[in-house]
Amino acid sequence: VLARDAEVRSILSGSLFVMSALSHIPSALAVVLDGCVIATGGAAYMPRIFALAVSACVMTLTLTAKAGLGLNGIWLGLHAFMFVRLIAHGVWSKTVWELLLGKQETEAK
Repeated sequence: VLARDAEVRSILSGSLFVMSALSHIPSALAVVLDGCVIATGGAAYMPRIFALAVSACVMTLTLTAKAGLGLNGIWLGLHAFMFVRLIAHGVWSKTVWELLLGKQETEAK
């Protein structure tokens, strides 16, 4: 792996590895949706999304620090930040629904 130290290897082989591996999917989707929304000019709600996501991240980091989760708590904070962004895009973004469902179906509603 990246290190020869037994303690570092034990950290990397445990739940931290799984959490870091699982962060790629929501992170990629959040960044792609950000780009799609910005490119189509529908970014008026983006400050709300980021304020909500940062709030969720800070709250998660605070709770995990009190629980003594260490590095796993930081990964949980990152997951909270990304998942809140994904959910908020789904709730607030007309552009995302147009991309997913097609423009004709969203105009019919």
